[in-house]
Amino acid sequence: MFTQLCAEPSLDLSELREALRAHLEKITSAVAENEFLDLRLARAIAASVEALLDEAATRDEHARRLVQAAVRYFLLDDDAEHDLESVCGLDDDAAVCNAVASALGREELRVLL
Repeated sequence: MFTQLCAEPSLDLSELREALRAHLEKITSAVAENEFLDLRLARAIAASVEALLDEAATRDEHARRLVQAAVRYFLLDDDAEHDLESVCGLDDDAAVCNAVASALGREELRVLL
């Protein structure tokens, strides 16, 4: 799935930021229905990919695509593990975020699981 997301056309960074904020709000609201959702992890992933977005405009095309794909992967609820239905639903999102942060030499943006 991540490979497919990397092949998507470039999106506007401000639109990705807006979608990221909306997704985090959605997860925050979902905690009322499922107390086992890991809101701390969701916030950490969002902060990490937001920081990657901050520098995406200054990076080459390959790096921008990696960042965009990481954000898009986080925005998908039904990826490897459904984000809102599984206790481990955000673990795969964190792994993708961490892989992109490492690939871009930004180890400090890795999310602790």
